Amino acid sequence: MSATKVTATRGILLRLKEELAFVQRSKELLELKRDQLAREINKLLNQLKFRKEIEKEMMKCYEELDIVLTSMGYWDTKSRAELVTPIKVEVKQKVIMGTRIPTIKIERAPEVKKISDVRIYKVAKRYTNLIQKIITLTQTEAQIEKLAYELMMTNRKVNILEKVVIPDINRTIRYIEDKLEEESLEEFIRAKKIKQVITRE
Repeated sequence: MSATKVTATRGILLRLKEELAFVQRSKELLELKRDQLAREINKLLNQLKFRKEIEKEMMKCYEELDIVLTSMGYWDTKSRAELVTPIKVEVKQKVIMGTRIPTIKIERAPEVKKISDVRIYKVAKRYTNLIQKIITLTQTEAQIEKLAYELMMTNRKVNILEKVVIPDINRTIRYIEDKLEEESLEEFIRAKKIKQVITRE
């Protein structure tokens, strides 16, 4: 908004002051949202500390599986592993500060009880526990990604309001106030001159 293109009237000045109050309140609410999003992200980031543990666990699982495959052979291991019931998950959404983030619920964990071979049972059990940890980690990473994007967009809105919109409205308000003051002064001088003319007559 260019201040010089605005008609300087008291009505417009009042409207601009109301608009400024609304924009400032909007900025405050966005700042609250931004701060809350940052807190939520920090909480989730703490959960990522377990990533290295999961990676180590994954390597151990690979090593144990490799030993079993070497001793029993691929096809024998595969036929016994097929006794494991598949995992069943449900992906839903929850809302944090107006942002939809994914949640993954394990409805049915893999069942390994039917495996009679102790070596394969141990590996399968270990993989089952690992899969559940990986799902939790995946959920956390997806939630961080969603919240981080929303945080970036919210921060961008705050910056636009703070650095562009609010200063622009303030400049326009000052322009109108100066213009009205100038007009008021001119009117006062004009009235004074008229009074002087009338007095002389």
